[in-house]
Amino acid sequence: MNKDKAYWSATIRTLVAKEMRVEPETIDLEQKFTSYGLDSIVALSVSGDLEDLTKLELEPTLLWDYPTINALAEYLVSELQQGVAS
Repeated sequence: MNKDKAYWSATIRTLVAKEMRVEPETIDLEQKFTSYGLDSIVALSVSGDLEDLTKLELEPTLLWDYPTINALAEYLVSELQQGVAS
C-alpha cells in the first residue's frame, strides 16, 4: 500500500468531514481537530476507520497525538513505509 501524504490528507479530511457533517473543503489541513469541535467519540470513529484502511494498529489517542490532518497524514505515511520496509 504505497499511498502518499496527499492521499492520506484527503482521506482523513473526508473521514473527519463525514463525522462532523460538513463539506470536506471546509476543513483546513493545518487546523487542529479540536477547533472543529471534534470529541472523543468522533476521534475513535476516525481512528477506527483509519485502522481498517491502513491495517495498522492505531492508538485511540491518535487524533490528539497528531492534531492536524497533515501531521496525521505524515505519521501514517511513515508507519506504512516502515511496514513495507520490514
